[in-house]
Amino acid sequence: MSRVRRYAFTLCAALSLFTYTSATYAQDTPPTEDQLTLPSQEQTSEHVAKNLLQNPLYQADMFALQGDSYRAITEYERYLMTNPPKDQADAVRLKVAWIYLQADKLEASANVLKSIIVTRPAYDRLSVWARLYYGNVAVKADQGNIAINTYTKLLEECNLLVQEANTQNAGDTGIGQGDCQYIEAYAHLGLASQYAKVHDFDLTVQQLNNISKDSPLKPKTEEIANYVSNLKLPRKRPVLAGALSIVPGLGHIYIEEYGSALVAAVWNGAFIWAFVDSLRSQKYGQATLIGVVEFVWYSGTIFGAVSGAHRFNRDARRIVEDGVLRDISAIEDQEPWISRFPAETTPPLQLNYSWEF
Repeated sequence: MSRVRRYAFTLCAALSLFTYTSATYAQDTPPTEDQLTLPSQEQTSEHVAKNLLQNPLYQADMFALQGDSYRAITEYERYLMTNPPKDQADAVRLKVAWIYLQADKLEASANVLKSIIVTRPAYDRLSVWARLYYGNVAVKADQGNIAINTYTKLLEECNLLVQEANTQNAGDTGIGQGDCQYIEAYAHLGLASQYAKVHDFDLTVQQLNNISKDSPLKPKTEEIANYVSNLKLPRKRPVLAGALSIVPGLGHIYIEEYGSALVAAVWNGAFIWAFVDSLRSQKYGQATLIGVVEFVWYSGTIFGAVSGAHRFNRDARRIVEDGVLRDISAIEDQEPWISRFPAETTPPLQLNYSWEF
């Protein structure tokens, strides 16, 4: 009996030990097969998306694409406060300068561009691009001489700067031949815009035709050049408008201001009739007063026709100017600037761009 009790006691002890051990290890159970499975592609995408949303460069680019310039600049400045490497910081500053330009904050844009140009070598890629955008600022600011000098020097120096960059072993930070192809094309576009603004359409066409045949811009710039060169601007001769105004109203009819022509004819006719009637009635004082008033009004009619002819010609030129500037701007806008400068930080200078227009 004692032996049976001994076996029973041993069995109970074994069961108790097993139960305790199972309970203890249950607190740290090994991972299941599902838990050992790698994260799905969907989970990985969500993780990447969260990281992007926390990236100030990505947020800034998104704000820029949405046209929210101020919030974009704020995010770029927030990134610059982290003291990134100078190449990366200047690439972001170039973005800031561009956005200031699009928002017509021309002085702010020029100051940022100057800071890039003066602190980097002349053959540096960012420096050359900053010079290109500085020319764009000058065009918008109606600083024609500065714009022309900036673009002209870029066209003259670009290939030499490529050679210097190769000599200095500048690597990715130096300007390359591909950059020159892009910059030269847009320098010609900038010159074309400047000449269009001063209504020198012959030089506008010349600059558009000077763009290399290898440039992807060529088909569209050639189309603009052909249209402008074949355009016959309507023109009114100021001298003829003044001469026709000897008969009140005819000069204004010539310049296609028919309402003014009617007013000129009616009022001048009324004053002349009143003047003649006063003379017939021998009211010489009244005739003198009416004659003085009519002389002023008659002279104004002639000068009005002459100035109207000048205004007609100026408006015709402005219509062409607006059309040329709009078409050139459309060429630039068909590939948004941000898509050439993505928020991706892998490229050394954030200067990825394509030639797909």
